[in-house]
Amino acid sequence: MGKTAELKLMVNEGPVRDIYCAEEALQLFKSIGQYAEEINNSTFAPTFVTLQSYSIEQFILATTRLFEVPGTRYRLRSLPAILSYVSDNAAELPISEPLLFRKDLLHAGFVIRGFDEMDDESRTTAAMELILPTLPTPHSSPALLALKAIRDKRLAHPEHIVVDDIPKTAWEPAELLLDKARPVVGVLGAYTSTAYVDDNGDYIMSYDSQRSSMATRRLLRKIGIAPPLPHET
Repeated sequence: MGKTAELKLMVNEGPVRDIYCAEEALQLFKSIGQYAEEINNSTFAPTFVTLQSYSIEQFILATTRLFEVPGTRYRLRSLPAILSYVSDNAAELPISEPLLFRKDLLHAGFVIRGFDEMDDESRTTAAMELILPTLPTPHSSPALLALKAIRDKRLAHPEHIVVDDIPKTAWEPAELLLDKARPVVGVLGAYTSTAYVDDNGDYIMSYDSQRSSMATRRLLRKIGIAPPLPHET
């Protein structure tokens, strides 16, 4: 398998999948939470409470996978691991779409000085040097630190610990972690001629990730928990 094909596989099986899972879980959690009182007063409460619980766990697992720092034991498909792979193989990874590369770098907030005078290897090296230090880590992001602690201590390896000792995070900073990931995936798409973001810099698959939450809202209307839409009355 060539380097370009390997990169595409890594991106699609890693951050693309994880962003989708995190967004899907988040939207599902919010859709159920919007009618929490009505659900709790219904006979369907156990089902939707369980769905919310699974959604929280999926969001935590997917988001922490996105930014997992590569070690020596396993080859990861996290963004830090993929960017390091691109940096290490800059000479063998031509930029298939240079215009898309420049545009998606701008959407991500990065500008490479002297871009037009550089060859692909130099552009790649410069881009990775700009992007890698901006990725959130447990040391730089309290939200990621909290999610990682919950994953390690409550989900992956449940231990006998004091729950209050686990760092906490609010939803908003946890959600903002995904904003760090989407544009980076867009930049990586320029190597494989794959558009992950549109001309406005919006992540293309975000709408698809809402399908489960949209179906859940239809179900909530069907069983009388959520009010019907105007055209349904």
